[in-house]
Formats: sequence, structure tokens, C-alpha cells
Amino acid sequence: MKLRSGACLTAILLASCGGGAPSGVSTAPSSGMTRVLGEASVSDCPNGGVVLAQGIDQNGNGLLEDVEIQDTVVVCHGTNGADGHDTLVTTTPIDAGAACPGGGTRVEAGLDVNDDGVLSSDEVQTTQNVCSGADGQDGQDGATVLIRLDTTPPSGSCPNGGTTVSSGVDVNEDRQLQSTEITATSTLCNGADGAAGQDGATVLLRLDTTSPSDSCPNGGTTVNSGVDVNDDGQLQDTEITTSSTVCNGLPRGTVLTGSFTIANDMDLAALSSYQEITGDLIVRANGLTAVRLPNLLKIGGELDVDDSAVLAAIELPKLTEVGRNLDVNASALTSFDASGLVSVGGYFYLHSGQVASLGLSSLHDVASMFALVGIKQLSIVLGALVEVGGAVQLSSLESPDVDFPVLEAAGWLVLNGISVGVGATEDAVLSFPVLTDVASGVQLAALDQTVVDLPLLASVGGGVYLNGLTNMSISIPTLVGVSGDVGIETVQLSELSFPALDHVGGGWRVSGSNIGTVDLAALRVVHDMAWTSVQTLTGLSLPALANVQASFSVRGMPALTSLSVPQLSTIPGSFTLSDNSSLPTLAGFSLLQTVSYLDLAGNAALVDLGLSALDSVSGWISIHDNPLSECKIEAFAARLSLAPANDAVWISTGYVPCDGVTCSTGRCVVDCSVPEEYQCWSTFHEPQVAAGGRSSCGVRADGTVACWGWSSSGLNGGPAGRVWQKVRMSERWDSPSLCGLTQDFQVRCWGAGFTDQSMLERSSGVSDVCVGGSHACVVRTGGASVCVPSWTFGDLYGESLAPSGAFTKIACGEHHTCAIVTDGSIACWGLNHLGQTVAPTTGSYVGIAARLHTTCAIRDDATLVCWGDEDARHLTSGVPAGAYKAVTVGHGFACAIRVSDDNVVCWGDGAASVQPTGAYSLIDAGIYHMCGIATDHSAACWGADNYGQATVPVGFP
Repeated sequence: MKLRSGACLTAILLASCGGGAPSGVSTAPSSGMTRVLGEASVSDCPNGGVVLAQGIDQNGNGLLEDVEIQDTVVVCHGTNGADGHDTLVTTTPIDAGAACPGGGTRVEAGLDVNDDGVLSSDEVQTTQNVCSGADGQDGQDGATVLIRLDTTPPSGSCPNGGTTVSSGVDVNEDRQLQSTEITATSTLCNGADGAAGQDGATVLLRLDTTSPSDSCPNGGTTVNSGVDVNDDGQLQDTEITTSSTVCNGLPRGTVLTGSFTIANDMDLAALSSYQEITGDLIVRANGLTAVRLPNLLKIGGELDVDDSAVLAAIELPKLTEVGRNLDVNASALTSFDASGLVSVGGYFYLHSGQVASLGLSSLHDVASMFALVGIKQLSIVLGALVEVGGAVQLSSLESPDVDFPVLEAAGWLVLNGISVGVGATEDAVLSFPVLTDVASGVQLAALDQTVVDLPLLASVGGGVYLNGLTNMSISIPTLVGVSGDVGIETVQLSELSFPALDHVGGGWRVSGSNIGTVDLAALRVVHDMAWTSVQTLTGLSLPALANVQASFSVRGMPALTSLSVPQLSTIPGSFTLSDNSSLPTLAGFSLLQTVSYLDLAGNAALVDLGLSALDSVSGWISIHDNPLSECKIEAFAARLSLAPANDAVWISTGYVPCDGVTCSTGRCVVDCSVPEEYQCWSTFHEPQVAAGGRSSCGVRADGTVACWGWSSSGLNGGPAGRVWQKVRMSERWDSPSLCGLTQDFQVRCWGAGFTDQSMLERSSGVSDVCVGGSHACVVRTGGASVCVPSWTFGDLYGESLAPSGAFTKIACGEHHTCAIVTDGSIACWGLNHLGQTVAPTTGSYVGIAARLHTTCAIRDDATLVCWGDEDARHLTSGVPAGAYKAVTVGHGFACAIRVSDDNVVCWGDGAASVQPTGAYSLIDAGIYHMCGIATDHSAACWGADNYGQATVPVGFP
């Protein structure tokens, strides 16, 4: 609730407001008084009048002395009506009592019937008591409330003129009520002249006490005025013509309970003596140029300053504590003084484009984020700030020099958008000389010509991300461990140096960058490592790297001439070196013995493999478009323990036949008399098919992709230069999308897009992939699932919000996902309006499939179970008995391959549910059609074919 400053109202001719005495001294309340100074001049009052003085009886002697006079006013008599009588007003002091606990003044008014110039008791028509305000708190003076009377010339609203009553707090304490200090006004109009021989109409004044309310939290007084139409001597409600309310001021020097909003100077003045606010302090005064609260010590809630075009200074020098957030957004701010501030219970956020002075010398701890945003030429030493519970964020700063000399720990370190001004000769400097631990991550983004000083940083609990860094170097000499990923993208660095870095819990990935030198001398352990399109790096040495838990790749590095990883003996995933046009040899991998997948392609200077210790490839081999002699390849292939059955060995300049090559089980033997490189498969590569809405796709035996049906031209082939294991299609009728799993167990998607598809493509060691109606998911090495929503539909029902856990297989419906957990159980998430995510809670499962709103799974005993959309087709209740090794789900039907004879068994209805004859090794259902691969490696589709989706092209697979 917003509290506004106010005053204790006196009367039309006087002012009274409580004042305080020094601590320990008891005083009677001071009273508002008036004094007649003399007759008004004829020039001022043609019909006569008086000059009145008004003020506060400060010394309590019952007299208004000259030094106590605050204002004077001339009160003129109105023009006499013929045979009329004057209206007289008298004031009499009132002692403290029941009527006025603090004393006050009695105001009496009436007609001078006997024309003797004295208001006798029988002539009094109205009486009002104007009470003085209560005493101010001992030891502090109350704010002075002044009343000013101004003559109002005749006008349309006051034909005979009148008097304007103005009231307000004496903010600048000059004992004059300035126009800027007026908070309430009321105009009392003179009555019309009486007719000849008749009294003129009487103007009456009535003061009503105003109860506390939202507009007057501490109550106040309402001044009512009007003409006594019925001549009864009382101002009735129906006779009131003007009203104005003057609010009592806040009690001074006490704790303010609740929240307070500063909307103008008066609010600021009312708050100026407070030491504590239990709630929020909110500044929403667009006309204020400064907020100065010299006595404020504590804010229990938030300090919230919204953007103001003119607010230039915030001065809170004694403020020591903010209970929750401190949020200042003021674009014109040039000075911020909170030099006594020690703690902030929430976040500290300061956004200003011009602040030159920032007083935070005592700030010791911030519970959440500490952020300085959008500030030019900022130079500050945060000499007391030891710990920030959340992020330290410095964003959009120009030419800063910011030093955190004692900051030891933070949740995040985010430095973003730091630059130097045009023509600047010195670097921007961000210094953290004793920061040793960052709990969640370090992000440096869009920094230009910036020195980031982190000489003691030893541990990062999450990841380290560098993006868009230019004209600078990065060196963290003491960093030992990073728990998450290290991601480096589009940087231009003369040096990248982490000489003490021992382990990276996640992946190390560098892409699209120019880097002069790299120092990773101590790096020993990393989950996976990828260097992609690093243009200027000439040498990469990883002398201590001995443990890569997944894949290792170096791609598109044209300047790279040397690559040395002498301690690495095993790569559990893929080992990829491609498009490194200056790299002559892989002799730097002198101890490498075992890899799962070997991919060497497009290395134009690679004349020597140099993999002298490599003797085992557990998956497939792809070596092509390198200037290697055939006999070197022969010698290399002859000594390898090659892939098991069904995996490929591909060594060629392209997709050419195996002429002149003898193939035997698990071995590819080269005939060196053939003058060309070659391709050879250890066994026949099993083709794959996938059915969607109005189209179908499949993988040929040579690893290429073909599609047929509606919009197939946009799906054919897929991303160039890939060898595919399998593809999966969405069920969308109007916007088909396709994701494929490559031979090196990476995923690529095309057709209709997915939000942040790069999340899928960064996944290496992928074991399974699925595409639903609104999302796509993969299962990575180790079982973690990554899902992304589509551009079109987004994440409507949480279908792409994969839970934590390790999975083996995954299936996507229209808006839901189910996966088999490594312990054999099933987890589902997403839309559940038909029970499609209510998976069985017992049993162990080895296979799973989903479409639309239905999911089916195969138990470890080869029996089937389905759940979700039942309707009239009995998909979940009509599951056939028996043993099955594969299952698929369409729209209103499902099919499975029987273990005993490889025949297809279907249930439900629709054209696609017609069971094909013959034995099948693979089946996949679309919406209204279905495709499969027979045991003789031929392909077939059946069901709806109105777009050609069930017409397999000639020559496939």
C-alpha cells in the first residue's frame, strides 16, 4: 500500500502541528495561533479589513511572538449590502482536554447584528474547534504544516471573489509555504451582496476528521465550505460547495510497518527521517531527479527503482541491509551511494547507462545474483564483497575497470557484452584476484579487448562457455577441474591457456574460431573432445590426455600441421579426423590401441596414418579421400582386429564397387594390383525403412537415404557426406520431418525443423532416435535422453522435457514420449489425456513403439502390452498372445513380428492393418500405411497409397 505524506490541518486562519522536544523533556503540545497586526490599508481593502499573523506557539507561552510568525494575510471585509451586517470571526485558545487532547483553537463566526464591531455571544452562529496535533516523538521534530490564505479575485466560480486556503508540509523548513509544497487547496467564495434592508448570506466553514484510509493512511482533516442557504447557522452536507482533505503526516523517527511508494517530493520528505521500512521501498517518481534518504538503515523487503528519465542520484549512505532484492533500473542515473550497505537478501541488480559514481564499499554478501548492466566508464572496487550465492553478472559495460579484490566464491560468473569505447586505447579490465570457486558455471560472451583476470580460479562446478570473444586472450592458470562441458565458439583469441586443467566432466568442444596458441598441458580426462573449424591453430598438443570416455574428433582445421596425443590408448566411441587439409600424419597418437569407429576423410595432406599401435576397431572403419597409398592401407587393414558381423569396413575415394577385393568374415583383404582405392563391407549392410504421414523413407545397403510419396524430394538424401544406419519419420501429415542415425552414431535431422536442433546434433554416441508429431529425442552413450520440440508446435505438453535417468530405447508419439530405462522398466512423459503415458509398473521390457496416442512394448519374455488410446479398435485390449520380437503402432492399428516364423501379425482396423505374407525382419507403421524389410532384404509397403507413400521405388534398397 502506498503511504503519502500529510499534515495536521488547522483552520482557515491558523496552522497547528505537533512538534517535538529534546529527548527526556516533557512539553505541552505547541498550538497554532493567529494575531491581529492592525487594520488593512484602504488600497488593499476598500471596505476595510485586518492584517492577520499566523504561526506556532513554539515556546508555549500562549502568545504569538514576532519570531513565531510564519505568515501574514490580509482579510478584507466584503462590500456592504444595503442595511446589511458584517460577518465576524473570533478565535479563542483551547486548553488540552476531552475536546482537544492536544489543545487548540475555537473558531466562532456570526453576523454583527448591532454593528458594534464585536462578535457577542448572542451573535455567534457557528462554532468549530480546531485541535492541535499530538506531540512529535521525543528527540525529533515533527514536520511543520503550513496554511496559506490567498485572495481570490472575482471569477466565474466565485462572482464576488473569495479566499483560497492552501496547505502542505514545510519541506525545506523555511517557514514559508512554497507553491511546490502545497498538497491541498480549497477556495471559499464571498457571498453575494444582500438586498437593501436584508442581511447578506453567511459563508460557513466546517472541519471534519478524516479516518485512516488508503489515500490518508494516518487520517487527516477535511475542510468543507459553503453558503448557509437556510440561515440555520450550520453548514449542512447539501450546502457544501468545496471540500479538500489534508492528510496527517507519518509519525517521524519510527519504524514504518509495511511498504512505501515514493511518487513525489512530499513522499520523499515524509520518509526522510525513517530508519527502517519493514516492507518494500518502491520508487515510481518520474519527475524526481534525486532520492536522498540520509537516515534509512534497513529495508525488510525489496528496494525497487523503476526506470526514470531524469533520476540522476540515489543516496542511501546509512542503509546497511536489504531483506530481499535490490533492483535499480534508471537510465539517467549518474550517482548511486549505498556506501553503508552490507547485505542483500536476494539479488542486486543495477541497470544504468551513465552512472559515474557507485558507492558500494561495505557490501559484503549477496544471497542471489549480483548484476551491473548497461553502464559506461564504470570504475569500481568492491572491496568487501566476499561471496555471491548466485551469479556475478557484468553485462553491456563500456570501458569498465571493475575489481572484486576479496570475492572468493560465486554461483555463476557471467561476463557478457563488454567492450571499449570508440578510440579507447586501454583494455576493459574485469579482475577477480582471489576467486577460487564457481559453483555452477562460467560464461564469457561478446567480449572485445577485455582483460579477464582469474589468477586463482581452481574449480568450476558446472561448465565453462566462451562465445564471441575478440581481440583478447584467455588464461586461467590455476583451473584444475570443470564438472560440466567446456564450450568455445566463434572466438578470436591470441591465446587459450588452461595449463593446470586436469579433468573435464563433460565434453570439450571448440568450433568456428580463430585461436593462436593452446595450452592444455595437464588435461588428463575428458568425456568427449571435438575441435571443429578452428581456422588459425597450427599445432595441438595434449601431452597428458589419457582418458577419453566417448568420442574424439578434429574437423575442418586447415592450418593444423601437428596433432599430438601421445598418452591416449582407447577411444570408446568414434575417432574422427576429417577435412584437415594440412595435417600430414597421425603419428602423434603413438599409444592409441582401440577405437570403436574410425573415420578418416578429406585430409588432403594425410600421407601417413602413423597409427602404429592401433590393433582393434570394434565398430566400423571409414577411410576415404586421403592421399594414402593402397599398400599402406593394406598393411594397416591386415593387422587390425576388425568389426564383428553386420558392421562395415569402408575404404575408398567414394561409393565405388569392391572390384578386385577379397572379403572374408571380419576381415577386408586388399589386392594391391588394383590401381584404385576401394569400398568393402564385411557382410551385407541391412537396409532400413520408416513410414510417416504421406511419405516413406529408407536407408539403402550403401548407407544413402531414399524417400518416396508426398514431398519426398525435400527429404531425399539428407545432409551430404553421411553414411546412415537408420532413419525415423514424424507422423505429421503436412510437414514431414526426418532424423537419421549416422554410421558414427551421430544424429542429423532435416525436413520440418526442430527448436535448437543443435542440441540433438551435438549428441555423440547416439544409440536410438525417435521423431514424434511435435518433437524429436535421442538416447546418448550412457543412456541420457535429449529431446527438442518442433518449431511449429513447441513444447505444448512437456513431451520433449526428458526426465533424468539412463535409457536404452525411446519412442515418440504425437505429444508424448516413452523410453525403456536401463533396469528394464518404462518411463513416459508428455500429454496423457488418453492414458498414453500411464506405463505398466511391473515387468522388464526390451522393445517399445509409439504413434499418435498409443504406446506398445515387448516384455523380456517376448509378450506384448499396449496402453493409451483404446476407442473402438481395441488396440490396448486386443493385443494378440504369443512371442514377438518387433512391434510398431499406426493410427488405429498395430503390428508385430512373430518370433516363431518372422510373420507379421496385426490388430485394430484400417487398410494398413491387412497382414502381409512372408517373413520380415523390420516393420514400421505410418498413419495409414506401413513399410517393412523382408528377411531376403527386399522392401515392401502396404496400406494407403494416395500420395505414393506405399509404392517402393525401383532399385530400393
